[in-house]
Amino acid sequence: MEQFHWLIDRMPKKIEQLTLSKIAIFMVPFVLLVSLYACIARLVFLVVGARLHFKIHLNIACYVVGVVAVLFIVLSAIEPPIWDLALGERRSWVSALPLLLLPFLVLGLLTLSLFRYVDLIRRATAVKWLRTLVGTVISIAAFDTASWLLLILGKPLLQQLK
Repeated sequence: MEQFHWLIDRMPKKIEQLTLSKIAIFMVPFVLLVSLYACIARLVFLVVGARLHFKIHLNIACYVVGVVAVLFIVLSAIEPPIWDLALGERRSWVSALPLLLLPFLVLGLLTLSLFRYVDLIRRATAVKWLRTLVGTVISIAAFDTASWLLLILGKPLLQQLK
């Protein structure tokens, strides 16, 4: 993480420092990654035999990623009070129970988001569930591999941006 301190230092710390141009700068990598996933998914689904335009893949991917982003924003708002409750004066397992249940809630909501993605792709491609699941798994694996390769190959470029 030491390589990214220069980037973290440039992030706005106060709401007054937040400008539209700074928001746009930090959104570019996000948009590029979602677009890369949509491109990979389109190619994989073509191989699997489910034709679907890139724009529709991009719309579905943006929708699901947006839902997950909102989920994490809401969770980041409720997590600190849950920690306060768990680490409070009483310190019993009952007061820590919401904190212990939080990972299961997150996992359940992420699973629901993934199901929603697969369902939207299935509806858009009009293929059976199994083919949609296979295409989704291969798309995610290919995107994961491509992302790691981009990070490894892009490390020298990121180091020069300091």
